Amino acid sequence: MFPKVRAGLGLGLISTFFFLSSSYAADTDHVRVRLGSAPAELEFVTESLRFDEEAFTKRPGQILRVKIEKAPAGALRMRVTSGGKAVLERLIGEPPVRFETREAKMGPKNLPPHLILDQVAGVIELRAEVAFTDYLLGVLSREMPGMWPMEALKAQAVATRSYTLSQMRARTAWSFDLEGSILDQEFEWVTPKRRASPALRRWAEALAGTRDQVLRGAGGEVFRAYYHADCGGRTTTPEFVWGPVGEYKSVRDPSCEARPSNKWKFVAEKNWLKKQLQDPGGDRRLPAATKAGLEFSWIQSLFDQRVTLVEWWDGMSDLKILSGQNFRQLLGFGKLKSLRFHTREQGKDVVFEGQGYGHGVGLCQWGSKDWAEKGLSSTQILNHYYPLARVGAPPRGYAQAR
Repeated sequence: MFPKVRAGLGLGLISTFFFLSSSYAADTDHVRVRLGSAPAELEFVTESLRFDEEAFTKRPGQILRVKIEKAPAGALRMRVTSGGKAVLERLIGEPPVRFETREAKMGPKNLPPHLILDQVAGVIELRAEVAFTDYLLGVLSREMPGMWPMEALKAQAVATRSYTLSQMRARTAWSFDLEGSILDQEFEWVTPKRRASPALRRWAEALAGTRDQVLRGAGGEVFRAYYHADCGGRTTTPEFVWGPVGEYKSVRDPSCEARPSNKWKFVAEKNWLKKQLQDPGGDRRLPAATKAGLEFSWIQSLFDQRVTLVEWWDGMSDLKILSGQNFRQLLGFGKLKSLRFHTREQGKDVVFEGQGYGHGVGLCQWGSKDWAEKGLSSTQILNHYYPLARVGAPPRGYAQAR
């Protein structure tokens, strides 16, 4: 709750004063989520803001727009506007700092009310420390429809809990445990209103029904349980996506292979491709547009036809090689929906036609729905997608699994 406020500032806003500490301690019952990061500036909107010694709330019918920018000597600058008028400009000399919001959003996503602003290795970070169960709800509500079969929800809950604990264990020295995006797991704060919805009540039931259940690898560690939307007929293994990261086997999903709704098509202009494929790790940059051709060679895995390596040449510079996953990331995960694709040239365009959604490793969400509808339990579904792992309690030394 916000404290009692008084009129002030001459801007039709309200203000009060309080002390806000910039120090914080890690809590193993909480997940440190990086909600946003940028090299130069971040922006979000909110109805109310408590920062440093002041609190502000929006004018009727308007919002507070908060912009965070880099400032000299490692500092950050916070600018707050409402209705196009300046409300606050504050230099933050020693991040991290904590502040509070109400009904805050970054893009379409709801943000937690308690936020942390920081700068790490020259990158602006917006983070939150979220209670473990709240974090799981915020991920699960984004990852799978809550009205799907309960056994599919339970399988997803165990996979999500396992991935979360594994990343928390691996990133104790980092400023955050997990990205709140597709780079780790999609996360959105679940507001009190959403918690009362039928879908969220079913997710709460799935979490309660799998309490303290995780996947464990052959060595007893919590298994890093990757998952994705639709395998297109067969899952793949991590070495074909990121490199060796765990014990996986490729498995078939006949229902996904036969599903017509997982087919997709993406048409890309060659000059657009050249811009996207600028070498991000070197000094050379491709020209924005050239008259030279663009030639590709696709190297695919034999067992599932996913593209694992991409060789390409623009007719002017040396042959370049990218992993399939890096190629997909440069073009955009939303455009190149999976690596199970083939191509053809069409004038100035390259046409990508494929099947499935996501990286293809681990649990297939649409496949798990199909297996649940056929009567498989959550444990049977998990055994299918993670044949080298087993469901059990987390070992001692891990954060509390709920």
